[in-house]
Amino acid sequence: MADIRTPLETLQTIQGRQFYFKDDPERLRYGFVAQELEKTRPELVRQVADGSLAVSYMDVIAVLVECVKEQQKEIEALRKEVDELKK
Repeated sequence: MADIRTPLETLQTIQGRQFYFKDDPERLRYGFVAQELEKTRPELVRQVADGSLAVSYMDVIAVLVECVKEQQKEIEALRKEVDELKK
């Protein structure tokens, strides 16, 4: 087990998309294209029983959580700097 390294860098390589599934053309969906994601972050893609690729959204969520935590640290550091400048 290891910490997620460079979560913001990982997030910046992911392109969100909106799309329709072939079998449900009426419902607009949001997500990622596994074939695109596989090029930069193959660890976030899995192969399903029929051989097609699927995004491992649980893994993407973990990266997103670490991004939020990393950004929160940056926000807190900036707030502290602003407070010191105001004094």
